[in-house]
Amino acid sequence: AVFMVYLGVADMSADQISLYPMPVERGGVLHLAGGQMEDVTSIRVYDAIGRVVFEHAGSLRQINIGDWSRGSYAMELMFGEVSLRRKFVVN
Repeated sequence: AVFMVYLGVADMSADQISLYPMPVERGGVLHLAGGQMEDVTSIRVYDAIGRVVFEHAGSLRQINIGDWSRGSYAMELMFGEVSLRRKFVVN
């Protein structure tokens, strides 16, 4: 038997969401773009040791980096039950 599960964003791939500029400067703004951004239900950003440094319910088109520490970060974009992770760097 073949079981099909439709999650609504099953064809989501990392290249459909863009983060720019790369790297983003401290005090700058990280922009999020892509045709699927309106479907984002929440956004979380984790630092290099896994702490949540930013959390937002719903979609955003930009995040103010402010005085975040320099280094690598992981952004988790939730589309209902489906998640997509993107990495970015703060200089």
